[in-house]
Order: sequence, then C-alpha cells, then structure tokens
Amino acid sequence: MLLVVPGAIIARCGGLGWPAAVAVGPPLTYGAVAMAIVPFGALGVPWKVWSALLVPTAVIGAAAGLRAMLRRRGRPDDDLASVARGPALLVAAGVLLGTLLIWLAAARGPVDMESIPSTWDAVWHANTIRFILDTGQALTTHMGELRNTETHDALY
Repeated sequence: MLLVVPGAIIARCGGLGWPAAVAVGPPLTYGAVAMAIVPFGALGVPWKVWSALLVPTAVIGAAAGLRAMLRRRGRPDDDLASVARGPALLVAAGVLLGTLLIWLAAARGPVDMESIPSTWDAVWHANTIRFILDTGQALTTHMGELRNTETHDALY
C-alpha cells in the first residue's frame, strides 16, 4: 500500500484511470522519492518520517493543482483517461509473461546460491537502510561513508 498508493494518486491526478494509475503507482512513488533525495541531501534536510511523508504529499498537491488549472482552461480529460487497445494489450502481455517466468522459477525450486552472489547485496541494502535511518542522509554521494566506516578514509 505504501508503495502503490502515493504514485497511484499522483497518476490519478495526472488524468489516468484507476487501473492504469494503480499499475504505474510504484514507479511514480519511487520517482517522487528519488527526485526529493538529491535536493534534500544538498540542503541538509534529513530523510525521516516527516520528510518521507512531505514528498508524496507535495507532489500530489502539485499534480492536483495542475489538473485543476487544466480543467479551468477547458482541456478535455477524455484523451487522458482512455488507453488504446494495442498498448494496453502489450503491457498486459508483458505482465503475464513476467508472471509466468516468476512462476516457472519458483516451481523449479531453489538454485545454487553460489551462482548468485546475492548475500552481499542483501547486506549492503540492509546497511544502507540502517545508515539512512541513523543519519537521515539518503543522498547517494554519501554512501561512500557507509562503505568505509572503520577508517573513514577516501575510497580511491
């Protein structure tokens, strides 16, 4: 819900119908957060619960305001709410193919974990989340501080 709802509301304010808005909700939520991380980091705004709530709220407010402004100018919304059949079927085919491939991978069973070095990646992301929670800094240029916490030397 936390990943889908803010982006779906942004998409709905942008004129998409509910099914399409829910489908594009996660990437729009990620996009809103990603667009905020850089200026927040540059301005020294910590990434905390209040700032994480502020970003989607501000984007939703801007999208709703833009939509209201366009409605007052007499711009029809019909073209935004409808999706052509061909592109919709292509997206549906992609979703079904992805679902089928995930199902086949799950049915095949676990693979040799030595062939997929995912343990480092999982630890890195867990530590990154902890770093953001501890410091409030989510700017990617500060992730080097996480990589060398023992000596704090430059990693050249």
